Amino acid sequence: MNKRLVGLLIFIIVVIIGVCITSYMIYMPRWTERLKEVKDYQTQTADVELTRLAMVSATVAQEQILTMLAYEQTQTARPTQTMTPTISPSPTTFPTSTPIPQQNVCIGKTDNGVIREMFKLPGTGYKSPVKVPGGQIVKSLGRFEDTGWVQIEFEGEIGWIKLENFVFTEECDLTVYDLSYLLNIAKPGVKVLLEDTFASNANEWFDENEEKLYPEVRAGESLLKISAQNYEVVHTTNPAINAVDEFTLITNISWKLNSQNTYIGFRFRENDGNYFEVHLTPTCDLEVFNKSEKITSRPLVDGSCHDTASFFIQMHLDKNNRLEFSVNGYDPARVNLPDSEGNLNNGDIRLVASNTTAEIDFIIIYQNEK
Repeated sequence: MNKRLVGLLIFIIVVIIGVCITSYMIYMPRWTERLKEVKDYQTQTADVELTRLAMVSATVAQEQILTMLAYEQTQTARPTQTMTPTISPSPTTFPTSTPIPQQNVCIGKTDNGVIREMFKLPGTGYKSPVKVPGGQIVKSLGRFEDTGWVQIEFEGEIGWIKLENFVFTEECDLTVYDLSYLLNIAKPGVKVLLEDTFASNANEWFDENEEKLYPEVRAGESLLKISAQNYEVVHTTNPAINAVDEFTLITNISWKLNSQNTYIGFRFRENDGNYFEVHLTPTCDLEVFNKSEKITSRPLVDGSCHDTASFFIQMHLDKNNRLEFSVNGYDPARVNLPDSEGNLNNGDIRLVASNTTAEIDFIIIYQNEK
């Protein structure tokens, strides 16, 4: 490399280094002084801000204290008030029942050549004044689980005929209802305690010896049969009728009269060996007992029941011990039941029978909602 060029480069480097050293010596004191001024300014600014914040906090705290003192003075001067809680009214509820299916009305006719009886209920006790001619076209409204009966409408009258005497004129799936609905019992404000048509073994029934009774089926009609040699008490395991005060009971019962000691009836408000009991006798009298003591005997209809093989029975008992008992739509007998000791205010409901064979078409027990 050219020596002159090398010498020139060395000279330039030395000059640059000299300029840098000279600049440092001249400007370094000024930079140090300026940096100190900046730091002093930041410190002063921070002190001022802290002082301002402290003053603001003190002012706010003072205002809060004054507000609290004023509130306490106001509360001390104000009389104590008793707050009454607001009670929201409870919604009205109705007993839960089987949903009502959509009605499917069918057309049919009675069998030819025979005038058929129409009954107020599904049983041969309570006859309708209307008779249906043989081969008559009628409207069928529905049935219940028991396939032995069908509800029809004829000449403005609604009643029941046996299904074996009825023929559908077209394919039709007749609507199945609860019997309590078809009899206009199941409605708002009414609680159905027991409903048994003996078609589905919904309830278990036992005799006095705790032998289970099984329904019999005849021409599609389900029946509970009670054979009473002497005295028989029949009960169900359904707990809904184990402690009942007021109630209405309806049933249809057919019987055979074996002797003058024959009767059918009901025991109710049974508890701790105490009970009331009613008997329907072959002379169509109502006999009422407090245990074994007869309270009264009342005629239900004129004449004798010897020729009557089936009864629609309706019995009602209210909380004031007023009893009403009627058969086949006749006016009821009314009895005030004595309870001097006050121990017959509620209890079980049972069937009783003596010296007879009885067949029960259905039984419904219900009460008005309290």
